[in-house]
Amino acid sequence: MIGSVGPRMLEISLPYVDQWNAWFVQFDNDPAQARDLLSWVDEQAEQAGREGEAVEKTLCVPFQFGDTRLRHNAENGLSGLDAQLRALDEFQEIGVAHLQLILDPITIQTIEEVIGVVRRWQRG
Repeated sequence: MIGSVGPRMLEISLPYVDQWNAWFVQFDNDPAQARDLLSWVDEQAEQAGREGEAVEKTLCVPFQFGDTRLRHNAENGLSGLDAQLRALDEFQEIGVAHLQLILDPITIQTIEEVIGVVRRWQRG
């Protein structure tokens, strides 16, 4: 797995990696911007001699629980059940194979809450 959006790093690594990952700040935690980034990574993979679909896409996405942002690096956290469920759908629709959910705050309660969000999403 490579976790970079740098053209040089992608040129070097995309011929060999199975997965690519981006941190939410690289797409403003927005599925529409993530779609553009995924397309760009596919183009980079093709320039490196790979089919874009051969590289699995993964993203780190912050979920906000509560009214106050506690993590210094969790800007634009998705807050509220509806926004979180919609984001899970949208990230899946654009071809993200795996999401790393960053919880803000990280507590037993928020872990239980996100389990509920994911279970509800899986039931559709």
